[in-house]
Amino acid sequence: MNRVTGLLAAMATIGCKDIEPAPQEQEELMQFFFSEFDDASDETMAEAFRNFDAAVDGANLEYSEGIVANLAKEDTDRTGYTHADPANGVGVYIINPVACTMDQMVDLVTMKDQVGTYGTYEAFDRTWVQDVEAFQEGDSATAIWEDDFRYINSILGIDYVANTEGTGRWIPELDDDMTPWGRMLVTRRVMTAPATMDKEDHTYPQDWRVEVYYERAPGQIVHLAAMWREAVFGSLSHESELTQRTLLNGLKDWDSASDEACAER
Repeated sequence: MNRVTGLLAAMATIGCKDIEPAPQEQEELMQFFFSEFDDASDETMAEAFRNFDAAVDGANLEYSEGIVANLAKEDTDRTGYTHADPANGVGVYIINPVACTMDQMVDLVTMKDQVGTYGTYEAFDRTWVQDVEAFQEGDSATAIWEDDFRYINSILGIDYVANTEGTGRWIPELDDDMTPWGRMLVTRRVMTAPATMDKEDHTYPQDWRVEVYYERAPGQIVHLAAMWREAVFGSLSHESELTQRTLLNGLKDWDSASDEACAER
């Protein structure tokens, strides 16, 4: 069974899982969204969204950021990619309101031309692997896409080429109590192998990311982005405050670009 076939088979069983309780604490929920992406039932995942909203006071949400505890290797191994140990990296997150509708957001998250809206990459190629168009329309519960890209930061002297696999999952509208904000979106991104670096003292072995989105009020998305990364760029590493600040600023800039893109639509 190949990687995509195996992932699709796992996704097909999501609706058949027993209902298990979701965590209640913010940090545990970030890890839960990643590790249980494939396996949690819709009901349990909906509970996780409700618990997350309570933990971050979604009704009065303001931008927040910080460090999140590392994933366990058994959590990352469940993605099918076992090339690295997340204990060797660091986790960061932002939680932010974004002025988009859910329909706008899913289009931004999955569209092929990421450079036109978000810049960032020197070169970028996205392939829709499975059900992305149907996913955008809400006609498929899951989707898979793959990105090949080159990133250059001339100021920091960083240049690498990497491949990531992105997956999306809708949590469908169940009822007013379980899904008070309608359908909700969770995506996961995995760097499929260590990045190819242009310098011998630069290494970028792993990158794991999960993002959740729900439209808490019309045209107002609550967005969580949590990232776990191990990378060393000469004297800079994932442990340095400069590197962590760069990651957090990049995540926040993505939200600002989303605000602008949705305002123009």
